[in-house]
Amino acid sequence: MVDHGNIFLNTFYITLFCLTSVRVVAEDWLNVTSNYTALMSDLRIDLLESGVAVQLYELQNDNYTLMGTITVDENWPNVTLHCGIITKGGRYVLQLVSNNTTEDNEMIQDGQTVELEVRWPAASLSFEPKRISTYPDPRQQVVIVMKFEGPQCEPAVGSSVPMLWLDLMYCGLSAGACKNVSRESSRNSMEHLIVHSEKIRGYPRFRKIFLKCDIFGIAGYYTAVLRPPERQAAFTHVMDGQLEVVPSNKFTLNVHGKSIFPCDNYGGGVPVMFQYPSCILPTSDKVKIK
Repeated sequence: MVDHGNIFLNTFYITLFCLTSVRVVAEDWLNVTSNYTALMSDLRIDLLESGVAVQLYELQNDNYTLMGTITVDENWPNVTLHCGIITKGGRYVLQLVSNNTTEDNEMIQDGQTVELEVRWPAASLSFEPKRISTYPDPRQQVVIVMKFEGPQCEPAVGSSVPMLWLDLMYCGLSAGACKNVSRESSRNSMEHLIVHSEKIRGYPRFRKIFLKCDIFGIAGYYTAVLRPPERQAAFTHVMDGQLEVVPSNKFTLNVHGKSIFPCDNYGGGVPVMFQYPSCILPTSDKVKIK
């Protein structure tokens, strides 16, 4: 069996701290901040009851994954989870291990546990430009500008690499339609609106995501969100602004008057000259005659 205590030998340390955060989760056996953000600071745990260790679990879909065990020094009432261990937002569980706790480290015990809701690092999303036409000129780059605030430390060696998905979503024809996309939404509920997805690794302080021109073939309003890989998970970040896409004026259809009479001169057909945006793919519809 893997010795989880040794895994965090270099990343956990025992020290004495005064808890300075105003907002705390208070239980019979600990006090811990309730507004912790991944990779932004150390997580200080104030123990109110004796124990031999504190275990950290990640909670996903009612499944508990043991991330590590911190040995408690009986002479010190506080332990610190070093910045870099928790690399992503989500639900976590802290468990106090006493002398009566089972030796099965993979099993969460009833009683001395507390759930911790960890926030994702803050980020902003914006479009450049804010208004385009359908099938814009390939030389007119449409980009999403992404900026993460922080992080303050690097992920610890052996910890999971944070990963999010960027989804471009079509809201509809009205400017207010994008308001239906909120932090309470998930991919499952909004999948029919997603027109493009891209994987984001880590938390880049500044990054531009370039979007292909053929994505914007429908007029209306678009927005963008960040979400965890799990389909049922709620969005972590929602863009404040939106992109307006108006119909292109580069679609033209011309029929010369002299070409209509007499038709027999053209073998029973009528010549038609049409133009369309260069962005349209060869396999896409350009002109439909009904």
